[in-house]
Amino acid sequence: MKKTITLTATLFFLIFMLRLSAFAQFSHIGDFVASGVSDGEKLTAAYLKPYTSAVGYGLNAAWFNTAKPHKLLGFNLDFTANVVSVPTSDKSFDVNSLGLSSNIHVSNPSIAPTAAGKNSVGPTISYTDPTGFTNHTIASYQMPKGLNWGYVPMPVAQLSIGLVKGTEIMGRFIPTVKIGNTGNVGLWGIGVKHSIKQWIPAINKLPLIHLAAMAGYTQLNSSTGINVTPDMVGSTDATNGMIDFSSQKMNMTIKSFTANGILSLDLVKLLVVYAGVGVGYTMTDLGLKGNYPIPNPLNYNISASRSEIKGNTSGTNKDIYTDPLSVKIKPGMQPRLNLGVRLKFAVITFNVEYVYSYYSIVTAGLGVNVR
Repeated sequence: MKKTITLTATLFFLIFMLRLSAFAQFSHIGDFVASGVSDGEKLTAAYLKPYTSAVGYGLNAAWFNTAKPHKLLGFNLDFTANVVSVPTSDKSFDVNSLGLSSNIHVSNPSIAPTAAGKNSVGPTISYTDPTGFTNHTIASYQMPKGLNWGYVPMPVAQLSIGLVKGTEIMGRFIPTVKIGNTGNVGLWGIGVKHSIKQWIPAINKLPLIHLAAMAGYTQLNSSTGINVTPDMVGSTDATNGMIDFSSQKMNMTIKSFTANGILSLDLVKLLVVYAGVGVGYTMTDLGLKGNYPIPNPLNYNISASRSEIKGNTSGTNKDIYTDPLSVKIKPGMQPRLNLGVRLKFAVITFNVEYVYSYYSIVTAGLGVNVR
């Protein structure tokens, strides 16, 4: 079991590394916050939205493969692989639509790739003196490339146990597992499925048709070390080594919820066809922790709202951001339609499923089922 947990956690972490590699493509990570924390949060959220959303919606997959609940203490243990598709509309964004500060200037065309978008740089972002006394350009950079990859794999392991009155409880759990020296990942989730067929007199005696309602919540937590040094953002470290840049990390929490009505048909003894209709919701909290340098020649305060450390050696203030970003990414509630088939051979089950939604999902699963 420990090996299974470690393997599943490693798979999750590899997925995170895919997204983090996109995040790290702009080695000038300090540029995103150099013109102010608020603008940095907007740019980060827009750039990372497709991958955080894909992981979140992927966590809403594979909660069920039949509407028929287990009998008391019946159970199934399922392992599924989900592939989430990023819609074309989330592979790019208009930087001018983000409502950035008035001293931020965007070159034309202003369309930039997201992390899942094209492998080409976006528009040039430049920012001028925020005091308004001059039109002096402080610094500029290009929006980062995308990975040109619109699919995100999501493995899920789940245990379901039958209770009384046609009710089934479902659980997902991976303890926080350290992956090498780069980070850690953990997951937990809980769901419930209840038979509504039993309460409908017209169909509660029909043996082949099953109706149920379910709801499930999953939360995934991860932390990954990153490395942004003054030389990477064109900054001179005026602190003479007094500031520690080695504790930088990105913390991420993804919360996902889904609720569905389920219909399944036992066509033959070995074959079940099932469908579900419902909604899915996900939200990501992302934070950069640690100290981050910002580009020269930014020698004065840009935003009073940020937390910072100042080094003042050699007579010049060099602002160092501390814990600069706290971003919420909310793609919103989305309707979803599930269609799938399940085969059962003795206690072994195999199912395939397609979820039609804004972020569509293809699922294949293998399980052990004891009714």
